[in-house]
Amino acid sequence: MAVAQGLRVGAGEGATIGRIGGDEFVAVRMVRGPSEAMNLMTRCRSAVSESLAEFPGVDISLGVALSEVGGQRSGPVAPRGCGHVHREAT
Repeated sequence: MAVAQGLRVGAGEGATIGRIGGDEFVAVRMVRGPSEAMNLMTRCRSAVSESLAEFPGVDISLGVALSEVGGQRSGPVAPRGCGHVHREAT
């Protein structure tokens, strides 16, 4: 619950937060480019870290996936991104 709450705070109003399995969560939100996405990620990291303060030694890792709305790359970003993360980890 601490991670989800931190993501809700960090991602802000209009974001969709979900648990996609085990200790993996996703935050989906419209942004206006890579710079805003990095700012969003920084806010999420800070908020989640604050939520996890009572659990010393627990850390998080974050990543960003961008897709153009209405462009050729529109569609389900999370499944492609998650598969990529799992392939990199193995």
